[in-house]
This record gives sequence, C-alpha cells and structure tokens, in this order.
Amino acid sequence: MSASVARPQGARLSTTLRTRGARAMLVVALVAGAGAGLLIGAHARTGAGDLELTHLLRAMAMLKLLFVAAAASAIWWRLQAPITPYRLSAYAGSCLAMAMGPGLIWYLAYIGPASVLLHGGAAVAALLLWRDPASSHLLDAAICKRRRIAH
Repeated sequence: MSASVARPQGARLSTTLRTRGARAMLVVALVAGAGAGLLIGAHARTGAGDLELTHLLRAMAMLKLLFVAAAASAIWWRLQAPITPYRLSAYAGSCLAMAMGPGLIWYLAYIGPASVLLHGGAAVAALLLWRDPASSHLLDAAICKRRRIAH
C-alpha cells in the first residue's frame, strides 16, 4: 500500500519506500548503532575512576537510552506514511548516531564524542521531523480524527 505525494510540476519523481521496509531499516540502524557503541566502548581503555562517578554516568546512560527510545518512537510514527530513500537515510543516520551514545557512556569511553553523537542525532531527528511535510499531514489527520472533524 503506497500513497502518492503531491509534487510540483516538472519535479522528478522519486521512489518511495513502504512502511515495513522503512521501519525495518530504522530497526537495523538502531541495533547497529547500539552494537557499535557497546563494541567500541567495551574495547576502549578507560582509567579506573571514582566509583560514584561511574554509577552516575551509567545511570545517565540509562536515561539517555530512554531519550533515544522517545526520538525513535517519533520517527517510527512518521514512517507510517511513504518516505523517499534520501529522507529515510537521514532518519536512519540520526538514529544510528543517537544509539551509539548510551553504549559509549556506559563503558565510560569517549564521553565527549558520545554526547555529540547522541545530542547531534537527536537534533537532526527533531529538525527532520519538523521540516518533513508528511509529519505535519499525519499530525493534522490525528488531530482531526481526535476532534472528529472531516479532514
């Protein structure tokens, strides 16, 4: 099931991906990012630090994991409509970057780059969702459905 997207005259038509394939790519990006973060973090050399700081940073890593889940669920919601491969690649890249952060923080490895990856990926995802025309259409349809207004 695919829907057509209105395009200006003269614009090149690009292929759109269906929901199942797009969501599968999102899951692959999340798993690859989390796996890469854990793998890189596990093999990094970290000095023996303060035990309280270790507990604090690991609790922060768990909190950041919830942050990643919230952003990924917003993208998952967006993927109920057809999407171009370019836009899907941008969403998947932002999820990959976000998913690497908590694994690196858990192993106390590369805390600075982990924060940049996590927050940068979240910022890119928010920007993509904000500027994506399908997101506004889906949100408009959800609001109209909730208020029982003809769309």
